Amino acid sequence: MRNASASPGVPERGLSRAAIGTCLLGLVLTSLLCGAVRKMEYDRAHAEFDQRAVVRVAAVTRAFAEATDAARAVNLFFRASTEITRAEFDAFAQPLVARHGYLQALVFQRFVSHAERGAFEAERRAFWPGFEIRERVKTGAPALVRAGMRWRYLVNDYVAPIVGNEVTFGYDAWSNAPQRVYTQRAIDTGEPAASPLIDLLQGGGARH
Repeated sequence: MRNASASPGVPERGLSRAAIGTCLLGLVLTSLLCGAVRKMEYDRAHAEFDQRAVVRVAAVTRAFAEATDAARAVNLFFRASTEITRAEFDAFAQPLVARHGYLQALVFQRFVSHAERGAFEAERRAFWPGFEIRERVKTGAPALVRAGMRWRYLVNDYVAPIVGNEVTFGYDAWSNAPQRVYTQRAIDTGEPAASPLIDLLQGGGARH
């Protein structure tokens, strides 16, 4: 039986091999082009990331160098004279803190023996009522209590600026055992020593 839809003498139409080849070639070229575009975007993003990372690293390195210079300046300031008033320390240290916004404060610490503690606290209570050498209830906790009896304390004696950093005045840094390792290293070498992140007294212990 003859198909009624077919016309005698007219060949059935279909895609030629050339058309199929052209279509496949187009798909291949499109795939290659998409891959090339994706690689270009990846390379661009990677280059931008590397550039930002270099800038950040340079900024952090510069910040650490400037902070180290500020710490050395404070030490040299106290070496130059043993009789430095708090007004003189503020006049020297506050411009350094203001110049470097990443500095929370500049602190000068003093070793105080247990035998010296009573007189040391009484002298500072003359201008700071209620002053006492204090420590954290436990490492990392924000609450401070009167420091327990030890043979010596490393006390935050000068703080600039004091406004916003009042809680640090009188704190015994020697009471923080993990931090003490890095403090002792700085004392032994005479050079600044970097420590891991610590919980600041400021901000209720929520800042590092």
